[in-house]
Amino acid sequence: MSENPSEREEGREQRLNRELDQLLNELRVAMPGVQVLFAFLLAVPFQQRFAAVSEFQRGASGTLSLRCGSCSV
Repeated sequence: MSENPSEREEGREQRLNRELDQLLNELRVAMPGVQVLFAFLLAVPFQQRFAAVSEFQRGASGTLSLRCGSCSV
């Protein structure tokens, strides 16, 4: 199975296209996990025990919700 050396070497554009395709496939795998995390973070403030948390914890929860929401868009 001897291949032509020019067929084995991929050009710069082909390599970039392949890497972009791999990156998009990885993002497709990660997106459902981010969306589940975002749904959980949205549900937390509606729990009865959320009233008992400190201001720092509320701020951290809000910050995480905003960051996770921006990642899922």
